[in-house]
Amino acid sequence: MPSPVGIHSAQDELALREARNRAEKESRQSEERYRALAGNPHYGICRCSLDGKFLEVNDAMTKMRGYSSREELLAMNLGSDIAQSLAGANNCLSNLDREGRLIKSK
Repeated sequence: MPSPVGIHSAQDELALREARNRAEKESRQSEERYRALAGNPHYGICRCSLDGKFLEVNDAMTKMRGYSSREELLAMNLGSDIAQSLAGANNCLSNLDREGRLIKSK
């Protein structure tokens, strides 16, 4: 019969394994986002928060918008600084869920 110490040790090992697996998954997702931004120099790609703050941009997006550096574009806001129509930008941002995915129209 396993001892209580052995059971707790096994539970601790399981919790550590699960935490490591979550960290590895998050790392893979982060790498995938980076590859999507950096790996395609032909398309302007960005990631924004729901309030329009740029979180990530690739070099093509920076050049397309006419900025001299990524940092300069990252300091801008999609809704208030970039979009031609604030109503259009707000409409675009309002169609995103909390994860930044497009919400399908009904």
